[in-house]
Amino acid sequence: LMKINHFFHLPIVDSSGKIIGLHVADNLQKIEERNECVVIMAGGKGKRLMPLTKNIPKPMLPIQGTPMLEHIILKLQREGFRDVRISINYLGNMIKDYFGNGEKFGLHIRYLEEDTPLGTAGILSTLKKEVINYPLLVTNGDVITDIRYNDIINYAISKKSDGVMAVRAEEWQNPFAVVESENNRLTGLMEKPIQRNQVNAGIYCINSRLMNLLELNKYQDMPDLFLEGLSNKLSLNIYPLHEYWLDVGRPEDYELANEERSKHT
Repeated sequence: LMKINHFFHLPIVDSSGKIIGLHVADNLQKIEERNECVVIMAGGKGKRLMPLTKNIPKPMLPIQGTPMLEHIILKLQREGFRDVRISINYLGNMIKDYFGNGEKFGLHIRYLEEDTPLGTAGILSTLKKEVINYPLLVTNGDVITDIRYNDIINYAISKKSDGVMAVRAEEWQNPFAVVESENNRLTGLMEKPIQRNQVNAGIYCINSRLMNLLELNKYQDMPDLFLEGLSNKLSLNIYPLHEYWLDVGRPEDYELANEERSKHT
């Protein structure tokens, strides 16, 4: 009943209405084992976070004392994922030394190593020679979110989608009044209008048809792969995010991540 009605907490009361306990949805749900493969992109240099990333890869920066990448891996483990690949390049040995084969984290980790950068999609071409379970879940290693990865995969399956891109609604308010005119004649004014857009959230589900568009060891970023999918008339969808989400790409984002995660925990 809690799941159907989207209740995450349910008080337990006695006959007089006094609270004597609390049901928490996460503690009541049995973990469903997932056999889909997950790829975490963790090979970037994190140039915008320099000098923080001078001697450490960006996904290993600590948030509340725990590496950013570990937050993602533990979340995957709690959701039942067991087959995880980590794409590494810059200071990748630090990631391998820390996570090893994943046994101590309750899952199996293998590594996709780039000799030269292949982009956020190009490295996936190395998986085409393997037998993997689709849809493939791909997430950037610097995205902290409360999304349930299970939900986006189930959505991709229900839509029979070739590819799903998680998107986030972003708003930007123009600090000035916008003037509307025609042939130098004033036709209207909009006082500090708000622009609303959906932006790429860095989390994807990819099926075999979209994967087959990749060429081995050719540089390609994920947005370009989706554009190629559109050109080939594949069935592509978006998955709107409403949960907490933060792309830790700049020093101010990193500070915010530490502040906000402390509130969440």
